[in-house]
Amino acid sequence: MSANGVYMPPPPMGVGGEDSITTGTGTHCRTSMNSNKGYVDLGVTGTQGAANDVFSGFSAQRQDNATIYARVVIPLGDAPQKIDCGRFMQLEIERLESEIKMLRYAPD
Repeated sequence: MSANGVYMPPPPMGVGGEDSITTGTGTHCRTSMNSNKGYVDLGVTGTQGAANDVFSGFSAQRQDNATIYARVVIPLGDAPQKIDCGRFMQLEIERLESEIKMLRYAPD
């Protein structure tokens, strides 16, 4: 950080998390739960100054800075289409239920 400017952290990629499923065969589906709409990001950022002279007989002084910020993020263009893992998950549940039925009717 320079003495003249404050660097804001990058905007968050989203706060919604993700849906994820991995089958027994290793097939994986993951989709973001974040909205494609705009949002407001609020936060605090700051710097911690270093001591001037640690080895002198004088008490070292530090200059710590904090900045409160607000930013509005407005996505431009068309929203990307999201993958729907719900159907994929339903098919995996049906497959597992069929396996359980087959195991129940299998001869000992």
